[in-house]
Amino acid sequence: VVVAGALLNILLGFILLLVINTNAGEIATTKIEKVVDGSYLSNIDIRPGDEIVKINGKTIHFYPDIAFYCDGLEEGKDFEITVKRDGKEITKTLKPSVDETTIYYGENEATITTSINGGEVVTTVSGYTDREAAKDYIGKTVSEKRLIIGFNPEIRKLGFVNNLEYSYHYTGFVVKMVYKGLIDLVTGKAGIEQVSGPVGIVDAVSKTVNSGKDWFINILSL
Repeated sequence: VVVAGALLNILLGFILLLVINTNAGEIATTKIEKVVDGSYLSNIDIRPGDEIVKINGKTIHFYPDIAFYCDGLEEGKDFEITVKRDGKEITKTLKPSVDETTIYYGENEATITTSINGGEVVTTVSGYTDREAAKDYIGKTVSEKRLIIGFNPEIRKLGFVNNLEYSYHYTGFVVKMVYKGLIDLVTGKAGIEQVSGPVGIVDAVSKTVNSGKDWFINILSL
């Protein structure tokens, strides 16, 4: 009975993800569309059109897997990436690139500056699509430093068959995330203060409901 209940929850999550993804229209794939200039990836023989199939020996089924297996990468430490090209697998070793981004929120637009591995600084200006959502940041500067592989993924339209495959892998992805969270709690990588009780769950659901039906269905699938 316990196993049946758990399987039913996973099945329900899969069905809800099918509904969500139907509205998505497009998805990021594991195929490289562009290699980011200045990244360490641009220094090795990895090309647009290559499909990422493994990170440090871990199989990549769909795009979110890349972020999942890159979570443990460390600045300055090598990792392996395996791509498929012309039916053959090619494995390369490289370091993760450092993406430093600073955003200044002005009255009517945001000024974004980015730099890869301390190289050329690129500045872009973007108007607000929802100024109300940005009102708490007006006049403030937010900086972020993150590790990246250094590529832009190819975007593909989501058809019925692709949706089935994508939702199947996403269901497995959510299960992996749950287990990773439990392991992080046991090993001390995540603190108990990061776990929400009934009040925190109600608050999260309330905020999600106010964000729209797609977000609400998304949290239900968890």
